[in-house]
This record gives sequence, C-alpha cells and structure tokens, in this order.
Amino acid sequence: MKLYERLGADDLCPSPIGYRVRIALALKGMDCARVPMRFADVGRLEAETGSRTCPAMVDGDARLPDSVAIVRHLDSVQSKRPVFRDEDRYFNIASVEQELGTRAGKVIAPWFIERLCPEDRDYYRSSREQRYGVSFTELVAHRSASELDLAFTVARVATGLDRSPFFSGSEPGFADAVIYGYLLWIELADPAAMPELPPEMLAWYEARDVAWRRPCLTPFAALSAE
Repeated sequence: MKLYERLGADDLCPSPIGYRVRIALALKGMDCARVPMRFADVGRLEAETGSRTCPAMVDGDARLPDSVAIVRHLDSVQSKRPVFRDEDRYFNIASVEQELGTRAGKVIAPWFIERLCPEDRDYYRSSREQRYGVSFTELVAHRSASELDLAFTVARVATGLDRSPFFSGSEPGFADAVIYGYLLWIELADPAAMPELPPEMLAWYEARDVAWRRPCLTPFAALSAE
C-alpha cells in the first residue's frame, strides 16, 4: 500500500485534502508507505497512480485517485473502526468542499504559497489565479471581504454540531477530518487568518487538534524513520 502525498516546504504535507487521509489512517491505527510528490512531479504521479492530483493511493491492483476513494478503501480493508459514519445523513461533502475550501483558499492563497516547495510556487500562483479569476495582488486587496465570507461559512458549518457531538455523528469520522483539515490549512498558511470559531466549534477544534495535529504535520523524514 503506497500513499502519494503533496510535498511542501520544511518536508511537510501542506494539503488539507491530504490531512483527511492521514487522519483516517490514524483513526484506524493503520500505516503505509508514503511517497512525497511536488506539483512538478505530476508526470510520475500520473504514471504510477493514474491520477494527476494528490493524495492518491496504490494498493495491489487498486488505483485510488482521491481522498474519498482512499478512505472508503481503507474502510473496506479494515472495517472495525469505520471512518465514514453518518456523513450520508448529516454532511454534504461536495457543498463543504466548494464553499469552505474555496473561501478559505481566497483568504490564504497569497500566504500559503510560501508553504510549498520553491519550484512549485509559480505553478501554484498561476493555477490559483485562474481558479479564482483574480490576481494574488487582488486577493490581498480584498482579503477583508473574503474573511467575512469565510466567517459566514464557518458559522453555517458549525451548526452541524447542534445535532451531534461530531460532524460525523456520535464519533469523529470523515466529515470531522474534512473540516479540521481546512482549519489546520488556514492556520498553517497564516495564523492571523484563522476565523473566530463559535464556542462549540472551538471546543471541538481544540480536541481534534490535540488528537490530529501530529499525524497531519509529521514530516516525511520522520514518517520514513518510524
């Protein structure tokens, strides 16, 4: 089993999408070989996994091109502690990806670029400027408005804790990993951009941070030494 992950500055994985797979492995007490990949390594990544984006996994004949496929595969391999729980009832993953991910990206992209390998930064800048339809200079100029949009989204997402102690239901699962990953991504890029969390969500985040920060931010060199 090989997990292909985004490599960033300081030998860290800087990807909120990658964090959810690391959290899933931690929840299940599993591990696998890690293959750090720069954006510049896209040719090799596609040749070995069939995917052009990270994370991706290869397990025998299985080629798993994204975090959802990877975590569902991990659940099928080791079913005693499922990571996907009540998401189908409680959590619209596509909506959160679109709203929280996009709004966070607009706030932090000009600062997050420093968390990438130097040879990946030009590509990241051009691809994100194309994605958001504005230059990094404009993102910086409009940051205050983007922060308000992000705060609105966080407040809406936080209502998921009104019905259960975790976004996934009675225990932490994939939904929690998705939301925690985006918040950690914001903090990693620029702590000043971290939105004010409603009290219940702040308590949830602090507890998840104790449990999940280390597996998310363990450098690749330390992983290979374990």
